[in-house]
This record gives sequence, C-alpha cells and structure tokens, in this order.
Amino acid sequence: MRWKAVLANAFPRIRDIHRARAHYRGAFGRNPRFFFPKTFNEKVHRRKLLDRDPRLPVRADKVLVKQFVEDKLGSEWVVPALWHGPILPPLKQRNWPVPFVLKANHGSGMNMFIRSPDDLDWPKIEHICREWMGFVFGEHAGEWAYFSIKPQLFVEPFIGERLALPVDYKFLVFHGTAEFVQVDIGREHNHTRAIFDREWLKMPFTTTFPMETANILELGLKAKSLRVRSAAPKSARTVKNLFCGHRCSRSP
Repeated sequence: MRWKAVLANAFPRIRDIHRARAHYRGAFGRNPRFFFPKTFNEKVHRRKLLDRDPRLPVRADKVLVKQFVEDKLGSEWVVPALWHGPILPPLKQRNWPVPFVLKANHGSGMNMFIRSPDDLDWPKIEHICREWMGFVFGEHAGEWAYFSIKPQLFVEPFIGERLALPVDYKFLVFHGTAEFVQVDIGREHNHTRAIFDREWLKMPFTTTFPMETANILELGLKAKSLRVRSAAPKSARTVKNLFCGHRCSRSP
C-alpha cells in the first residue's frame, strides 16, 4: 500500500527492523530478540540495525576503504585500484591489462572477472554496470551505512592463480580482537566455507555456505602461516565482518 511506502521512507529504521525480523523469522522460525540479544545472529542484527557509528560508511565503501587501510597498515595490504569513477570511461581509455576485475563499491556481489580479451563484451558490461549503479544495496538487508556511499565503479588487477579466485580469509573482530577466521574456498563455483578459532582449530559449524571438508588439513597448514593477533585500536578496527548478518547452520 502507498501509505506503507510513505511510512517506510519517513521512518527507515523501523522499516529495516521489520524487514530484518521477517528475514530472521523465515530463517529460524521464531522472532528475534534484537533489543536484548542473546545469540550471535541477534547481536549482529542489533549492530546492523541500531549502530550508527559514522565511521562505518567509509569502511563499507570499497574505494574509500583502500586509503584507510593503507594509512593504517601500509600499501602492501591494499589491492590497488587501476581506475574508479561513476561511469565507465570512453572505450579508448579502457586499456586495463587483462586479466582484471570490474566491481562496484556500494554493495556486495557486484563483480565481473575479465580473464581474457574474449570476455570484453562491452555492450553487455555497460548494461550490467548501469544496473549496478541503479541498485540501492542498503535496502536489500537494511544495512544503513550503504545509503551514505556514493556509487562508483572501479577496476582491480586479477590476483588469483591460474585465473582461479584465491582462497579468501576474513577475520571476525569482537571488541578489537580477532576471535575467528572465516575461510572461503571456490567462491565462483561450488562455494564452501570453514571457520577457525584463534588457534586455527576448525569450528563445527558454518554460515550461509556448506562446510568445507576436503581440504581442511591443507587449509589449516596454510592458515598457520597467518598470524592472528589483536586488532588495531578501536579507531582502526575491522567492522566489515560484524556488519552483515548471516544464518548459522548450527545455532541462531
């Protein structure tokens, strides 16, 4: 109804709470306790819905966060942007070395992997980019910080081996300390996931994607070369992995 749309625009936080409650109830079969959270998922939702930390939009912006990370940790921790802007440049200026990745900065899942010149179907790419630029990602899951991001496109070099996507490590930070490591394998095809604690012991649960089992030993050995330590001071702490809610397969 029109009046519902008017109220939703006037009171976006209430709209987001209602959306999140319906999503949670559909996943777990019960109403969430957003205001007095007990479980991990409830606490993630509470932060997503109620925390209005002004630092979050910059850290959710895939372009602006590069400078933030470089200032805190150094340029070697940043995948450089070969170009960025609100629309693709003229065709003659799209001379980025292949392979490369074309992305949008204001949400998740907006990626195109250009592995060879055969992938350079510019009419198709331009159409997809226009769809990205018109997509309001914050409305998708009630994640307010994305509403403050000015949408841009950007290009990065492809950093996988043999044109395969690299293993992805995400550090889940609680109160400035990295407590868990989320390891994603095969993100483009047959996506699986494993979660480790600070001692690189595999946890008996997963989120969103099936649990990785075939390469756990290999993952553990590779992971031990990464050092899990306390995060930087609160002004620099990682917040990305506490901002998005996911369904846990073992516990709500």
